[in-house]
Amino acid sequence: MNSAKTRVAVFIDGGNFYHKLKDINIKNTSRFGYRQLSNWLARDRILVYAGYYIGVVRAKPDDAKGQRLRAGQVGLFNFLRSPKQGFVIRQGYLRGAIYHFYSPRSTELTTKSCAHANWNQNSPFRN
Repeated sequence: MNSAKTRVAVFIDGGNFYHKLKDINIKNTSRFGYRQLSNWLARDRILVYAGYYIGVVRAKPDDAKGQRLRAGQVGLFNFLRSPKQGFVIRQGYLRGAIYHFYSPRSTELTTKSCAHANWNQNSPFRN
């Protein structure tokens, strides 16, 4: 099969990915090179979809920390939707310990793909 004609979609589990970036000391996750990562994962295949799946931060009006987290998440969403990044954002809400808008199978695939990437200070995915 000619890999140049193969199509690929990238699905990022936002919650797990966020925590992994924090674990490896990438501080400004809202400026990470998500598109560069997607292109790297696609290699020479045609990237037809890049999706970011995340539970929405819920914050009460009098919850300063929650409002700060929500504002940060809105900034991240705006960045991901920008023409430079071109992601589709799929928002959901947590019910118990399960996200109700995507298949656990895609989470497993995304986690494996991200876990095998070369994450370090010189990563080409850092902006």
